[in-house]
Amino acid sequence: MTASSFNLILTLCLSLNFPRSHGGTEVVMRRSRTVSPDGAASISCECTAEIKKVEDVRLNVVSPADKKRTVLCQKGSNSCHLRNIYMMLQNPENPKKWLFFMNQVEAKDMNLTYECEFTVSSADGLHHTWRGEPATLLQGQEEAEKGCTPAPPPSPSPAPQPDPMGWVLIALLALLLLCICVIVHLCVRLRKRKEEYDSGTYVIMRKAPLLRNAPAAVYCGN
Repeated sequence: MTASSFNLILTLCLSLNFPRSHGGTEVVMRRSRTVSPDGAASISCECTAEIKKVEDVRLNVVSPADKKRTVLCQKGSNSCHLRNIYMMLQNPENPKKWLFFMNQVEAKDMNLTYECEFTVSSADGLHHTWRGEPATLLQGQEEAEKGCTPAPPPSPSPAPQPDPMGWVLIALLALLLLCICVIVHLCVRLRKRKEEYDSGTYVIMRKAPLLRNAPAAVYCGN
């Protein structure tokens, strides 16, 4: 074996055993996320490679100017709460799926990109670091259109349709009221007639008695 062949084999072995850090399809994440009107957004990421264990998970922010990475949130670190970021497993039985919740997102934060970074250990005991394609934050549709398009006037409410049963009930009530009035009127008239009949006075007319000392002219008609 020549010296050049030995150097080539040694280089290949070292390149295989050395921890790798690169971006690729090993970490899947959506390229854009929408910020809600209240300033909240979520970034989900998943490591699709066959691994033995997830050693570390991080959410990085990448500056578009100099491509500088800054760790925003890291597994087991208190830096997440200081930046109003919360991370959690999407499925407790699958440690390769993580979700980051971002609160109080400002306009300047939408000019940056965000990437998930996994450090994992393989079956052979080696550590690998993989990053996903950076994602951008987009302004919510409701917030973007707010103040640009006036809200359409509310459509007039349709006129209420008359209820047939309601009219039937009204007619029955009117008829009942009329019957009550007629009955009361008849009762009043009968009572009044009875009172007039009971209070009637009958006077017997009698002839006046003759006066004893009446003058003769009275009897004679003179």
